[in-house]
Order: sequence, then structure tokens, then C-alpha cells
Amino acid sequence: DPDGNRVEFCTGSGYFPAPGRPD
Repeated sequence: DPDGNRVEFCTGSGYFPAPGRPD
């Protein structure tokens, strides 16, 4: 997460919440 608010993973389409985490 570029904002540092939550754990995310980066894909070819951009950043998304990691599994098991709210958006």
C-alpha cells in the first residue's frame, strides 16, 4: 500500500488488499 495504511500485494493491474484484509 503506497499510503502505508494496510498490507497489500502488487499486481500488473495495481495494488490490491492482501487476502483476508478489508479493502
